[in-house]
Amino acid sequence: MPDTRRALKLTAVYVVVAYVAVTLVWTGLGLLLTGPLAHTGVVRTDHDVLIWFVQHRTAAGNQWTKVGSMMGQTLVKVIVAVAATAIALAVYRRWREPLLIAGAIVLEGFAFLTITHLVGRPRPDVPALDPVTVMSSFPSGHTAAGAAYSAIAVVLLERFRATWARIVTVVLALTVPVLIGLSRVYRGVHNPTDVLGGAALGLACVAIMYLIVRHTFGPGAGPTEQAAAMRTEHPVRGPAPRRGDGSAQRLDAPVATRPGEPERVQPGSAESAL
Repeated sequence: MPDTRRALKLTAVYVVVAYVAVTLVWTGLGLLLTGPLAHTGVVRTDHDVLIWFVQHRTAAGNQWTKVGSMMGQTLVKVIVAVAATAIALAVYRRWREPLLIAGAIVLEGFAFLTITHLVGRPRPDVPALDPVTVMSSFPSGHTAAGAAYSAIAVVLLERFRATWARIVTVVLALTVPVLIGLSRVYRGVHNPTDVLGGAALGLACVAIMYLIVRHTFGPGAGPTEQAAAMRTEHPVRGPAPRRGDGSAQRLDAPVATRPGEPERVQPGSAESAL
């Protein structure tokens, strides 16, 4: 096992480096959208998709997308991060899994705030259904948060052994950011490229944190490792020999001899010691 204090310090250093790298990359992508790509088919497609959603709004769609959008709100993100981290710490009683969850969500949050400030992409020019406090559109912080929740799925996938449970976990991890992203576009507060950028940001933060904790704290216990540990802790023993079935021989039992010879006592028996 690695030294915990050293592993925590290393993890903190790697997270800072990752924050700088992620911020630089996604800021560059955002500046491409506001600069060289501003008058290309990419941005025109953004606008066309937004107009289509505005023209197809319904009362039910407005309600459902409100719920979908709420899943990525800052308050919800904080609650999910604290609850999931606390549960992971209580279940695993070590730092690896809690740091993976908390680190991915925190890294995404700080990177998003910096990127959106540096890029400053205007909000879509369509009627919005939600008030916004941050006027910059790229990337979608709600979608990035939904994608960062998949850190929880990574922890569960390392623990689950049943195929159906692993499939359900993956489906849920993919569904949440998709629902949030579609809701944000439907409600006119983000361009499709903002949503794609946010989803990629959240997933990148999860992947980076997984690599960091795997390097500093070692790999987690997957199904194979769990099965091996169970076999070590609870080895399989064969049935105990029954009395009189001939499967075990007493130490003081006489050894069979040829006819005419006296019986020989097995070495180590009580009689041989006399």
